[in-house]
Amino acid sequence: MRAVRTIEALCLLAREWPQDDLRDWAADLAREVLQHVHEWKSLRSHALIIKACIAASGVVIGEDEARRFIYENGMELMKALQKGRNEGHDWFEDCFAYDNARLPEALILAGEHLQDPDMLSMGLETLERVMKLQTTKQGWFAPVATSGFAESNADHAHFDQQPIEALATVEACFAAWHATGDTHHCHKARLAFEWFGGYNVHGLALARPSDGICLDGLTVAGLNRNHGAESILSYQLAAASIREFLLRLPANAN
Repeated sequence: MRAVRTIEALCLLAREWPQDDLRDWAADLAREVLQHVHEWKSLRSHALIIKACIAASGVVIGEDEARRFIYENGMELMKALQKGRNEGHDWFEDCFAYDNARLPEALILAGEHLQDPDMLSMGLETLERVMKLQTTKQGWFAPVATSGFAESNADHAHFDQQPIEALATVEACFAAWHATGDTHHCHKARLAFEWFGGYNVHGLALARPSDGICLDGLTVAGLNRNHGAESILSYQLAAASIREFLLRLPANAN
């Protein structure tokens, strides 16, 4: 997974960085690594390859090659979803695991980029599925727990909750908004982001905007006070998404 996240970062750097030398370095390295993406078989790798290739299109690799990569990896997700539905899961896997919203996000992005209505529709449907699971009766965002009992009624069913799930949800909801124009998805993204600030089942803030620190999660007892790189980056990237997209909303949007 780290390798795939790195290739996505390189492709974004190659597309967006203002200085030629670093942008060219990122493009060259990304181009070399993209030759090996067929070796990555996990569903989340397929999802992140789609995101990377959208960024790479016309910059790191040609548009036709990017579309081919996006289509091939999108079809792997579609096949996994169909298999899950045939087995009665109505999901890409036999249970919810981690970074869950990343899978529907990838189908939404692929469907929009390729103008493939089936991919887009399946992405939106599965995002709605995971959002229902991740929203409490009180309206709080409660990401799928690492306990593996997220759909049970046990006391620990909502724990541990981790920042990476909130980030994936923010980005997936904004992808859905961009593809459909439905501001309902922006409301869901806002709920997921507010989880960092204390709008959660414990009412405890994980993020410190003053210095950008984010704690590692919510446990059944309260806060996990470690603050590793993944958690900090999840908060920072979610905040960047909020700044980029919410400021575009009309003032009267819900």
